[in-house]
Amino acid sequence: MSAPVVISSPPFAAYRITTGEGNLRTLRLDGSLIDLKRWQFQGERAEQPTAFGAEWTGDPKGRKAEFASDYPGAPMFSRRLADRLGDQLEKAGRLVPVRIEGAAADDYLLYVVEPLVDCVDTRRSS
Repeated sequence: MSAPVVISSPPFAAYRITTGEGNLRTLRLDGSLIDLKRWQFQGERAEQPTAFGAEWTGDPKGRKAEFASDYPGAPMFSRRLADRLGDQLEKAGRLVPVRIEGAAADDYLLYVVEPLVDCVDTRRSS
């Protein structure tokens, strides 16, 4: 029997940004989400998406969320929030304008994390 593995360094933390609670509206990507997922899973074998479209979901009387994503793999930020976080975000990706009917071209931006890193050992994972 082998000796147990002892990790002496502190564990890494993982965070997930969520829209929060309350009467908030979020953005749902159109078919461009499929292109994004394909690129995220296949990497260089798939074409990297360059344009995204979305529509508002939720109660039309609700407030539009600054972090408006309804899918964790496609974070969308208002221009105001993206401007505040821009320097930090640009270290690991790029911001792409999202087309939303009735909105200015860059009111909301989708954060595309780059580069993709395949960190799963598929031979040892089930």
